[in-house]
Amino acid sequence: MSQERDECEGVVIGDEFWVVSGYGTDNQGEFEGNAEGKDGKLMSWADLDPMVRVGARGITLGSRALLTGSDNQGSPVEFYLIEMKEGQSGKLEKITVPDEFSGFVQSGCCVEI
Repeated sequence: MSQERDECEGVVIGDEFWVVSGYGTDNQGEFEGNAEGKDGKLMSWADLDPMVRVGARGITLGSRALLTGSDNQGSPVEFYLIEMKEGQSGKLEKITVPDEFSGFVQSGCCVEI
């Protein structure tokens, strides 16, 4: 990577490893709005779009990848799709979600009396 990162998130999509968000040790708690990806074939790092910064997750869907995350801690979750083309950088396409969507359930419990 071009810089060290504390509290960053890692996502593997296809043969790329992306490091998203985080902050430098000298800038405690000042999260960066960027990401870097490492191509598994070329073994090189590249800057990526700064759209998804916190809680980044990704999954491959055939020739595409779905990314989720939010701008800042506590911000709404956003969704992006990227077409993965051999030897090319893809562009993140934002997916619109209904206003009623408030995020995913992280934990739950049930009490029976």
